[in-house]
Amino acid sequence: MEHETLLETVRHSGRVASLCLMLGAKAGNVDLLMLHICALLHDVGKQSLPESLIGAPRKLTPAEFECVKTHAKLGAEQIQAMVATLEQAADTALQHHERYGDGKGYLGLMGEEIQPMARIVSLCDVVDALMSRRPYKEPLKLEDTLEYVREHAGTQFDPYWAEILLSCEDDLREFYSEERNDTQ
Repeated sequence: MEHETLLETVRHSGRVASLCLMLGAKAGNVDLLMLHICALLHDVGKQSLPESLIGAPRKLTPAEFECVKTHAKLGAEQIQAMVATLEQAADTALQHHERYGDGKGYLGLMGEEIQPMARIVSLCDVVDALMSRRPYKEPLKLEDTLEYVREHAGTQFDPYWAEILLSCEDDLREFYSEERNDTQ
């Protein structure tokens, strides 16, 4: 799917999700998180269709319309295939405050007991928290954040991922420079 058509599909899904949340909040008896997720994913099957059909500036032929109709079934199949991904995401959400080397996290897990995705997210979560302004603190400088990562590699953080993050100093500097420009 071409970039512009995909972007418009994503924007459409975002607008639909916002409208659904508006209605769900007004009704008051709806699981808003589930509604939001369902609305965001409602057209996920469109990514499997040819760009020429999704962005066609003309009326579709009957055969083309039959093809477009398959996006609902394709989307359902893609979402069903996401079950393993969602299980891993659930584990990551549960374990992202675990501490690699000392087991002093929320669950007391350490080392290889912590699933790999959670070890990566844990590191990135802390880095972003340190680099971002919060109501209770000012953002740290990149140098101070990297020093924190160095000091806590092996105790709080998986040393393998800490080393990779430390090798990305220039990329981090650019990323947070752009982030700060976007939020000011």
